[in-house]
Order: sequence, then C-alpha cells, then structure tokens
Amino acid sequence: MAWRSPSAWQYQNLLYGTAGYIVGQVNKTTWEAYLKEEILKPLRMTNTNFSVKEMQKQKDVALPYDLKNEEVRQIPFRSIDAIGPAGSINSNVKDMSNWLKMQLNNGKFEDKEIVSINNFKPMHQPQMTMPGNLEEDELFFRSYGMGWMLTSYRGHFRSEHGGNIDGFSANVALLPRDGIGVVILTNMNGTPVPSIIRNNVFDRFLNLEQIDWNLRFLDTQAKSKQVKTDT
Repeated sequence: MAWRSPSAWQYQNLLYGTAGYIVGQVNKTTWEAYLKEEILKPLRMTNTNFSVKEMQKQKDVALPYDLKNEEVRQIPFRSIDAIGPAGSINSNVKDMSNWLKMQLNNGKFEDKEIVSINNFKPMHQPQMTMPGNLEEDELFFRSYGMGWMLTSYRGHFRSEHGGNIDGFSANVALLPRDGIGVVILTNMNGTPVPSIIRNNVFDRFLNLEQIDWNLRFLDTQAKSKQVKTDT
C-alpha cells in the first residue's frame, strides 16, 4: 500500500455524502429538495433529477453501456441514492448549459445571484495540491478547489471535473478567463471520449493548432495494455 501524508489530497465520496446530509439537516429538509429550490429552479434546470428511477420515467433516456471483451454491451443502471450527493444527479446538455453560464458569471444567472461571490470564488481557487506528474506539455500541475480540478491548459486557466458511474462518463470544463465552457455527456463506462472532445473544443474556440488528442489517448491506452501484458 502506498504511503499517504495525512495532509495529502485524496478523492473520496463519503464527505460529499456527509455535506449533502448536513445541507438537509440545517435547512430542515432533504438535500434534493434544497438543491431543487435554490439551484435547479432559478437556473431553469427542469429536466434534472436525483435518481435513476426518476430518470427512467422520462421519454428520452440514455442507456448505460460498457466495453466487455472488446464488445459494447448494455448494462443495468446503477442506483447510488444511498450516497446521492456524491453523484446521483442526472441532467442533459440544455440544463447543464445554464449551469455553465452561472459558473462563467461568478455565481449569477440572468443577473440573479445564485451563489454569493464570497462562496463562489473559493470554488475555483486552489485549496489543495493534487499529486501527479507533468504527463502532457499542454497541462500544468493540478490543484483542487471546492469541487473543481484546476490547472493550466495551453496557457489558459482551466477548471473542470469529470464524472463516472456504471455505463456513463461525463466532463464539465471551463476556461473562466476566456468565457468558454463545455459539457460532454456520454453513455459509455470509463471512456476517455469526454476528455478528448473537451480538449478539441477548447483548441477550436481558442484558435490554436489542433492536437490529435484521440491519437494520444489511443497511444496511452495501447501502452497501458502492453504494460499489463508484460507483467
């Protein structure tokens, strides 16, 4: 087991679940009800919900898939209601675009303050350094804000966070100083596609020479498989 300093960054979901529970207790309700009233309604995120059971009642629902033995197969939905605040929110690109607008406008949406500036700023400021090497020349060392992973992408400040649950992979990323935001939602388990699309979109919006990120990820994947074969 690798040794970890007690002050080192370590990602885990238990405290996100705890935070949601506290929100509900403090406001004498549930975390779902509080977020719906204070966040989703003001942002007009009307198709966003908090469980896969509720999501499956809608007319147009993405199904979860995974790659098994080099074959794409549909897999069952996974419910994580027991630790919902850590990742049970289901949404779509239209709703998430309003979330991005709020993030790019310092907590405001259509001139209405959704998150106070004093609470908003620390979200996108380094709170803890993250371990890792400089694997890409285009990226710098990463740090963690309040729910956002922070780095420099080709000289531009980037704030982003990915998400994975059985059968689905997503990424939400911002270039705050450039006023650019992107959300990628896919129904494939553990796929690098969200990161590939994110980088390509940023390259295009910034008018930078495009990098073949797809080829890079394929090369990395091939090397990883080779290492497993050799060992």
